Amino acid sequence: MMMSPPRKLFLNIIFIMAMTCLDFGQALRVEVNPAVINEMVTDVLSVTCVCDGSDYWIQNVVTLKLGKKGQEPIALYSQGGVSTGAGMKSNIKAEGHIEKDASQSFIKLTIKNPGVEDIGTYVCQMLYVNEASLLVKEVFAEADITIDNENTSAILVYLAKEMSNLKETVQEQENIIQEQNKLLNRQKDNAEKQENATKTTVGALREKVLFLESRLDNTKDIFDQQKTTICNQELKIKDQELKLKNQDVKFVGQEMRFKGLESMLEKQDHSLRDHKKIIGDQVNQLIFQQDKLKEQSALALSRIDELAEKEKNQSQSMMEFINKDRISSAFFTRYTDVGPLSVGTILTFREVVENIGNDFNKDTGIYTAPVDGIYVFHLFALSYKKGSSTYVEIKAGDKTLASCLVEHAADLYDQSSVSAVVHLKAGQQVVCQVSYVNRAGNRLHYSIFTGFAGYLIKTF
Repeated sequence: MMMSPPRKLFLNIIFIMAMTCLDFGQALRVEVNPAVINEMVTDVLSVTCVCDGSDYWIQNVVTLKLGKKGQEPIALYSQGGVSTGAGMKSNIKAEGHIEKDASQSFIKLTIKNPGVEDIGTYVCQMLYVNEASLLVKEVFAEADITIDNENTSAILVYLAKEMSNLKETVQEQENIIQEQNKLLNRQKDNAEKQENATKTTVGALREKVLFLESRLDNTKDIFDQQKTTICNQELKIKDQELKLKNQDVKFVGQEMRFKGLESMLEKQDHSLRDHKKIIGDQVNQLIFQQDKLKEQSALALSRIDELAEKEKNQSQSMMEFINKDRISSAFFTRYTDVGPLSVGTILTFREVVENIGNDFNKDTGIYTAPVDGIYVFHLFALSYKKGSSTYVEIKAGDKTLASCLVEHAADLYDQSSVSAVVHLKAGQQVVCQVSYVNRAGNRLHYSIFTGFAGYLIKTF
C-alpha cells in the first residue's frame, strides 16, 4: 500500500521531533577538584568538562568550550588545536581532545596556586551535530568553586607542631652522635691496648732471637775449641811417632817390645781415628744446628715484619673507623663589637670559643661549608639601647634561613634566639646580617649575651 506524500512528510516531522527530544538526554557535567580551596593549602585546582550518557544520537562533536562565567572561555576544536581567550593566565594549563564517541571527549583546565581570582562559576559548552536531525546542537553545564581561608590558623598550629617534632628529632640525633662518640672512644682504647700487647709480643720475639744468636755464638766457640784440641792431639801423635822411630833406631834389640808397642799405638791410632770421626760428626751436627738456627732466625725476623705490617694496617684501619662519620666542622663564637648597627651590616664574632675545621672567619663573620651536607645554625642576641628595635637574619647567600627580632623596652632587656637546619653545598657561605633598625645608633650586647654557632650533622 502506497503512502500519500502529505502523510509521509507528517511522519518524518514527528520522527525528527522525537529524535530532537531524545537528544536532550545527552548532557554535560563539570567536575572540579577541590570544590573548596584554601590559599595556604591548595596548590593545584582542576576543572574538567566531560559528556554524560551514550553518543548514539551524536554524529560529530564540533567544539568544546570551558571557562569562568563572564570571561572568554578556552575552546577546543575538532580540527585540532586550542584557542585561548582573555581568561587564560600563565598559571593555567589547558588540555583535552575530541573523539567521534562524545563520552571520550573532554577539556580540562589545571590551575596552579589558585587564589580568590580563580573562584566562581565555571561554564562548559558543547556544539555537536545530531545524527537524527543533522542540526548543530548546543548544551551547557556549570559548577561552582568557593574559597575557605578560615583554617589557616590550624595550619600554622600544625606547622609549629611539626617544627617541635623536628627539634626533638635533632636532639635525638645529637644523643645518638654522643653515644657513637663514646663507642668510638672505647674502641680506640681497645685498639691502644691491642697495640701495646702486640708491641709486648714483638719484644719477646726479639729477646728470643737475641738468645738464639748468643747460643749460636757459644756453639761456634765450642766448635773452635774442639778443633784446636784435635789439632793438638794430631801433633802429639806425630811427636809420639817420631819418638818411636828414634827408639826403634836406638833399641834394635827390643824389636818384640816395640812390636807390642806398635800394636798398642795402632789401637790408639784407631781410637784416635774413631774419636776424630765422632768429633767430625759433632762438627757436622753443630753446622746443621747452625743452619737450622739461621733458618729459625730468618723465619722469626719475617714473622716480626709480618706482625709489624699487621699492626700498622690495624692501626690505620682503626683510625679510619674512628674518623668515619665524625663531625668535622663546628664553631661557637661571641660578639665583641660595640659600634652602631645599620641595615646590611654583617656581624663579626671575633671571640672564637671553638672552630673545628677552621671554617669560620672571625674577621669577616663568614662561615664556609667544607662539604655537601646538613648543617645546624644558632643565633642569640641581647638588646643594648633603650627603645631600639633590630632585626638580624641568618642568611645562606641571598636566602634568609631565620630572622631574630631584638627589642629594648623602657626598662627591660630583650634577648632573642633562632635556629636553622639547612642543606648546603660545599663552598656555600652563611652569615648573620642586619636587615632592619628602627633608628640610628642601635647596638647589641657583646660577650656572652650575643653569639653565633653552627655545626655539620650529616654529609652526602
